[in-house]
Amino acid sequence: MIRFVECLAVALIACLQFSCSSISLDEIEKEEAKKEKQTSGETDDKADETQAEQLENAGNTSTSLHDLTEIPVTLSGGDYLCGMLVLDVDNVADEYNKEYLVVTLLSNTEWMNVPSAYAEGELANHAQMLASQCKEAGMDAWQIPTKEQAKIIRTYSQILSSEIRYLCADAKNTYAVGSNMISKAGAKKRYGLRFVLEAYFEIE
Repeated sequence: MIRFVECLAVALIACLQFSCSSISLDEIEKEEAKKEKQTSGETDDKADETQAEQLENAGNTSTSLHDLTEIPVTLSGGDYLCGMLVLDVDNVADEYNKEYLVVTLLSNTEWMNVPSAYAEGELANHAQMLASQCKEAGMDAWQIPTKEQAKIIRTYSQILSSEIRYLCADAKNTYAVGSNMISKAGAKKRYGLRFVLEAYFEIE
């Protein structure tokens, strides 16, 4: 029997590393970094405008994680749970040897034109503010992906735009489909953003 536990304070971290490469994209990123330095004094008229898009090919997220009474024993990365892409599934235990199934999910909402943590003024906290507002599958504990989670996300090229970079690591870094680089985010550029959630299910 598996029971959902809304507890992100469990001190457990599962780290996976995936990588994919694309020489052409990496070269483009280096050129963009040079251009950004040259245009560091320019302003962006749309700096405070962000757009959220509920992806058309996303599954049904009307089911709350709280309502789940059973998790498929074969659940793994690439599957869907409550209409959301499963990035990772792991079995962990706390200091009291209580076992949990930790399912890392990717939000279906994609934010565009989001400033990084290096933006000026209040815009530096904009990505974190969006994370605090995200609520899917009855959950409101969504987070900006870590670098390791970003490496997993980018392997699912069908769910990301191949034309933009996405924020990760507290909105200080970026990743993209077809690139093996986790790059430092720019202060003037704007990026895409997808949130992740680690859902804990107590194994009884």
